[in-house]
Amino acid sequence: MKCPMCGRELLVSRRLFYLNSGDVIVVSMSCSCGYHSESVLGFGTSPSTFEFSLDDNAVVVLSKNADVLIGGVKIDHPVGVMDVPSFADRVRSMFGKQLREVPSNYVHVYDPSGASGIIQKTE
Repeated sequence: MKCPMCGRELLVSRRLFYLNSGDVIVVSMSCSCGYHSESVLGFGTSPSTFEFSLDDNAVVVLSKNADVLIGGVKIDHPVGVMDVPSFADRVRSMFGKQLREVPSNYVHVYDPSGASGIIQKTE
């Protein structure tokens, strides 16, 4: 991929997270000119597949079928949702899959480096 700022090739890295409904992968893109972008793609096993967009101080969640609370902010805009199960299958085959038991109204995002977070889905 090319940098939108200067046109050079972007350095792309990926980190795997785990969800109780599927795998999540964090994609970071950076360039020597200073450009940086980070997004998290969620691959659920249902039509409620969603995409997170991470910024320096904000988290935006775009959800198809569920209201999602992050930091007390409800976000329920069905915009920009990605649904690419074949890619999710490739991710699973590369990294394996480890699911964690959490209450049905919560999604537990776990980073193997030790960071974790709970996202509460409203009914």
